[in-house]
Amino acid sequence: MRVIALAATDLPAGSPARPTVARLLSSWQLDVPALVLVLVLGGLYGWGVLRVRRRGGAWPPARLAAFTVLGLGALVVATMSALAVYDHVLFWPAAVQNVLLDL
Repeated sequence: MRVIALAATDLPAGSPARPTVARLLSSWQLDVPALVLVLVLGGLYGWGVLRVRRRGGAWPPARLAAFTVLGLGALVVATMSALAVYDHVLFWPAAVQNVLLDL
């Protein structure tokens, strides 16, 4: 059992430091294409919401919050957080990225 535990946490040379809770919460990297995508999608969505509201239509604030937090937030977390920092050296960050981006 000890061999499995060591194999799960040992990282190859040249990779980021061993992940701890503090590192997982503070390790972020800028991914410019993903950031551009998030800004474009957010801008287009906001423009659409404004068009609907100007025409007298109702757009629930909960829908806007869900798109922003769950949609764009999931993109940011999957592509720029510690998941992106460790996805090339550990399996579980890549798996979590796949779940976030595929759902």
